[in-house]
Amino acid sequence: MYIHEYMKSPVITVTKDTLLDDALRMMYDKHVRRLPVVDNGKLVGLVTRNLLREATPSSAIPLSIWGAHYQLSRMKVGDVMITDVVTVAPDTTVEEAAVLSEKHKIGTLPVVDAGGKLVGIVTGTDLRNIMVQALGLGKKGVRLHIIGDLKGVQQYQIMEILSKHKVNILSAFPVKPTGTRQGNFIIHMDTEDASAIVADLNKLGLDIEVRRH
Repeated sequence: MYIHEYMKSPVITVTKDTLLDDALRMMYDKHVRRLPVVDNGKLVGLVTRNLLREATPSSAIPLSIWGAHYQLSRMKVGDVMITDVVTVAPDTTVEEAAVLSEKHKIGTLPVVDAGGKLVGIVTGTDLRNIMVQALGLGKKGVRLHIIGDLKGVQQYQIMEILSKHKVNILSAFPVKPTGTRQGNFIIHMDTEDASAIVADLNKLGLDIEVRRH
């Protein structure tokens, strides 16, 4: 799964000369919290609602609300924008983008091509939705939880059993619970009865926990 398959495009943008007042109004009108800043199509920065709030004169300053609004209205996006923006390329995998978003604790990843041109944008919400789809979360079926070490059993052996029973696999992935060294393996299948599959997996010496959704 690559970012270019899921990114939003075209992107709502502003320039360095956009007034903060106009940028803030655009955010509320378009229901977005962040706006990429471009110059001739190339990404040069990012502005957020929080930055705009911080740019508003402090209440400790003896200005009227009208004076504060006037001061804010004269400022431009280029005065407050972030220039050290974390970005991804169109061919970045969704998994890589999710790790990057978590590592930097950011909710928006602009997508830029090799020439620095902004071609899309992906948010933390987008990434979570993609992962929910990939893991088959919310779909009915049976989830097999292979507990602990696979005991020398290879994953292809597990998949061969699933293939033999002609079951549709919604997701299959390893997990490692917090504070443990041994991992588990989760298989989510589109079936109502997994008893025969569990019996075959037990023959391999695997401990299986079955949960129905």
